[in-house]
Amino acid sequence: MFTAIFLFLFIIGFVYISFTLFRIVKESRTRQLLEKELDIARTIQKSFLPEDTKGIPTAVAVASFMQPARFVGGDLYDIVSLDDGKLGVFIGDVSGKGVPASLIMAQAIALFRVFSHQHLQCSSVLSRLNKELCGQKFAGRFITSLYMIVDNQKRKIKVSSAGHGPLLIYKKRESKIHEVNLSTELPLGITEEVEYKEIEADLEEGDRVIIFTDGLPEARNKRGEEFGIAKIRQIILENAEFNPQKILESIKEELSKFSNSSQHDDSTLIVFSLWEQR
Repeated sequence: MFTAIFLFLFIIGFVYISFTLFRIVKESRTRQLLEKELDIARTIQKSFLPEDTKGIPTAVAVASFMQPARFVGGDLYDIVSLDDGKLGVFIGDVSGKGVPASLIMAQAIALFRVFSHQHLQCSSVLSRLNKELCGQKFAGRFITSLYMIVDNQKRKIKVSSAGHGPLLIYKKRESKIHEVNLSTELPLGITEEVEYKEIEADLEEGDRVIIFTDGLPEARNKRGEEFGIAKIRQIILENAEFNPQKILESIKEELSKFSNSSQHDDSTLIVFSLWEQR
């Protein structure tokens, strides 16, 4: 009797251990495949981002960074030198994560680099991008994006938005941050029936322009609190006298402290001014 019970328990234990080991091995293989996919996504994402600022007009100081999340999203940005000393600044966020999002990101940047040199208006570039992306089959994915042309000679910026925002401008004369009201057109890739609008803003010496993806203000700490746009504005005001690189580094530092270096979404930030102060 005792031997039969012992044997029964032994078999149950053996089966349990076998299933546990099987589950562990399966989960390990799944993690390996996931890590491999994430490595591919990171490589794709990194290869399409601007490596340096060569060719950027010397009168424009630009600082940029992108912090990928562990589960790679589809943040994208590009900075291109245009005719007549103008500068093109493009930023966006593909819905979804992983390899599919990074592939769409790569295609969007490749198309942008072509269209940005063919059209003078921001709205035209977004319209062409939207038309091309709508022609693809991306299973419901879309891209929020913003395209800005910086005219150093006229001290102006022209901006078009496809569901992306906000845009912050620090005005040195007023020691104040303005949040530019961007149009609320749909993101790229949803429907061709969209007419993107264009707004214009004047810049003066010492002004700072700040654009970012939603991963920055929506970064959370261990208590579930968001970093928030108010915090970003505060950091900008505290460092507004410094050049764009210093402002960017200050935001990065505070973000790292806040989120303890743990992010669930990509964060991209671009800061620029027409004249670097120090």
